[in-house]
Amino acid sequence: MSALFTLFFIALCFPQEVMFKRGEIIDSIPVVGTTNNTFALYLPKKYDPFEPSVVIFIFNPGARGKTGIKPFLASAEKHNYILVCSNNAKNGPYETNFKIANHLFSYIFSIFNINERRIYVSGFSSGARLATAIAVSSESIQGVVGCGAGFGGLPYVPTPQSKFSYVGLVGDRDMNYQEMIEIKTWLHSQPIKGGGLYI
Repeated sequence: MSALFTLFFIALCFPQEVMFKRGEIIDSIPVVGTTNNTFALYLPKKYDPFEPSVVIFIFNPGARGKTGIKPFLASAEKHNYILVCSNNAKNGPYETNFKIANHLFSYIFSIFNINERRIYVSGFSSGARLATAIAVSSESIQGVVGCGAGFGGLPYVPTPQSKFSYVGLVGDRDMNYQEMIEIKTWLHSQPIKGGGLYI
């Protein structure tokens, strides 16, 4: 998993700005260097290519990039975040999704001026599990927003050495509601800084 972030930080040193419209979701942008990987992108209206940007990588269990981005639009505008969601990473083996994420991260950091201290990951259901797995496997992620699923039973679980913040969100009718309650209890029982759950 270390290669996941090694590649995109090499690319970080040589960003080459590609022009995209601001203030609207652009879907199915090809990931250069792959055969058929694409992603959805949202640049806030106040996006400035000359300022290092905050980025949130989002993972949707059905590999629907535009759907994954929509819930974050208001926050992206308020806080001036770039939103990126893969159209290929989906409910499936971690190794396959790690490779897809690797290519996506590498490409994004090659074309945008990203603040390397403000990299976040998020996801829905199994996408939330993938986001946590990426953060656990790297020292480069600042925070995780897990929506509707946590990390119960995963081989990738936060430890006291983990350096990222974790926030979980779940509805009281969600099928993973009880799992998220158990994760909240577990987080509060561990010597881990931060961590919250919103219901």
